[in-house]
Amino acid sequence: MRKWIRLICSCGGTVIAVNHKAKKMLKHKEDYPLIDRINYLKKNCQKVCDGGFRVRFVVSGEENIPQGQKLYIGNHTSLIDPVLFLAVSKDPVTFVAKKEIEKYPFVGKIVTSIDPAYLDRGNLRKEIKTYKMIDQQLDDNPELSYLIYPEGTRTKAPDFPLLDFHPGAFKIATKRGMPIVPVAMFLTNRILHQKFHFKVYPIQVKYLTPIYEEEYSKMTASELSEKCRSLLKEATDELRAKEPSLIQSFNNYSDKKMAKVMNIYSKEAKK
Repeated sequence: MRKWIRLICSCGGTVIAVNHKAKKMLKHKEDYPLIDRINYLKKNCQKVCDGGFRVRFVVSGEENIPQGQKLYIGNHTSLIDPVLFLAVSKDPVTFVAKKEIEKYPFVGKIVTSIDPAYLDRGNLRKEIKTYKMIDQQLDDNPELSYLIYPEGTRTKAPDFPLLDFHPGAFKIATKRGMPIVPVAMFLTNRILHQKFHFKVYPIQVKYLTPIYEEEYSKMTASELSEKCRSLLKEATDELRAKEPSLIQSFNNYSDKKMAKVMNIYSKEAKK
């Protein structure tokens, strides 16, 4: 409970202000181009991460990011994964989201302000319409990139194993010949978790080697999906192994304090 109180006190004002601005931008879209709306939200995501979330990003592989439009694909362990990605990414990015998010209090308007692709997987006609909308967005905004979580839902198990990927998640890239950039993030779940109270949350972000059209055009959708999953699994396993040492160094924990932290990890893993 004390973590939620701290987060509400430290982030509540920003969320209310951004929600108010989001409503204004949605009402007058002609005055607020999409890229400007994304950059506004990125700035506030960075503010929340630096402040209330106590995040310090540990980024690697930025040299792998190609110029131009691209599809980022990531592992998904927390509700705030898109917030963290918007904060750390240097690209203007929007993302594919579950339609239910549109109705969330406060968050719904904020997310909607950057024109995400709300996907209704149970309705083929609406899904086709959504992908047409994405195509139009990308045509109209040459600097825009997309983010999608191919698992389709969050991984909730304590050790965050990757779920199966949806092969259809890669359509955005394959239809347009865009590069696919796998990006692994780790420790994101700990930020909101009530059992973990770190002074600093070192969030690891690793950009992997892109998969270009020349390579994936020779694959089936299932083969591409499995390749991406395999790459992300290897990367998340690597980041998981580094997590304890990063927590200890960023928080200046003694070995005794770190042993207590690892004991909490062990208890959570048994649930």
